[in-house]
Amino acid sequence: GIFTLHDVAANLEFPDGGLSHTLPLDGIVQFGDILPGDADVPGQKEREFIIRGDEIGVRKVRVNFGGSLIGPGIPEDDPIPFNGSAETTVEVKGPPEFNVQVIHPPAVIAGVPYEFIVDITNAGETPALYTSFELEVGLDGQLVDCVIDDAGEPVCTPIEGFATRNIGHLMPAQSTRQVFMINPLVTGTITSCMAIADQNISLRVA
Repeated sequence: GIFTLHDVAANLEFPDGGLSHTLPLDGIVQFGDILPGDADVPGQKEREFIIRGDEIGVRKVRVNFGGSLIGPGIPEDDPIPFNGSAETTVEVKGPPEFNVQVIHPPAVIAGVPYEFIVDITNAGETPALYTSFELEVGLDGQLVDCVIDDAGEPVCTPIEGFATRNIGHLMPAQSTRQVFMINPLVTGTITSCMAIADQNISLRVA
């Protein structure tokens, strides 16, 4: 072609619902200018949307796009607008299945940080994409971030609220180990544990 697609933008819509935007949050991407290509290499640009399935089933996705044409014979101050849309479908399956094991020491000493280990395995057949993990502790402990100083001693800084780890993609049978540091505020042995897990999570405390 001889024309440039100028100031191109696109957005996603979900006519049936059941989906939501993850990245970008508003579902709008900017392409800028797409220069003309030739018979061998067309002018094109690619952008990525990340969406989340909120309801199981086949859902419609509509892409709306638009911009203006500029180039030979088109006045610079009067570009020709264009717009269009295209539809496709995505299938939302059930959530991945996870085996989660939490490893905790049998006893703690107030003021002495310890490792709290979480092993996560994708036990199903569905890839877990863009996975993240959040940890929050109760009133008897505090999440901390520890580094070793020049004297070889740990220096720990409290973490406010949740500790979040971005794991990325966790494929079937793949595992990850996440290690957190907790500063206990009381001394004693761990005599009991209460755990609540969703149906797709098998939780074990060791």
